Amino acid sequence: MAGLPTNSNSNALQQLYRLFEGRGGERSPHALAHWQQALRLGWPTRKHENWKYTPLESLLEQQFLEPQPAPVSAEQLDALAL
Repeated sequence: MAGLPTNSNSNALQQLYRLFEGRGGERSPHALAHWQQALRLGWPTRKHENWKYTPLESLLEQQFLEPQPAPVSAEQLDALAL
């Protein structure tokens, strides 16, 4: 049916939402309101006028991961100090 999210669209939103939730800490009401709007509207498709000419298929194929902190030694910190 037109307008219903596809599996890849739904998976992408779920994956991004898990990253958002996994960051921990307090969420601002502003951030939560935007996520609720994104979940309500779903992933944009070519049927959305503002996204009509923006191909998102390759973006949907990506797996989004939370960045892992890189270890930094005291020497590296000293070298970067102002």
